Amino acid sequence: MRIKFEAHAENQIKERLLDKKQVEETLLNPDNIVDSKNNRKIAQKVFQAKGFKFLLRVIYVIENSDFVVLSAYKTTRIEKYVVKE
Repeated sequence: MRIKFEAHAENQIKERLLDKKQVEETLLNPDNIVDSKNNRKIAQKVFQAKGFKFLLRVIYVIENSDFVVLSAYKTTRIEKYVVKE
């Protein structure tokens, strides 16, 4: 599968100072995937930087066997989005 980025996602990645390689890693090797509305999915992965853990959330759809990234953001509120089993 290839990874494509919508223009909006590209802008958000730049504005939010996200590491594009981490976005790609989250898509290809997520800690978990959550179903969202409008056939969207959210890939989630926990990273650590400067002694802090954060959750990277990547919102995407699959079109013609490709990942199409719609949005991405990071949060330190991991417990809000990750359900422990």
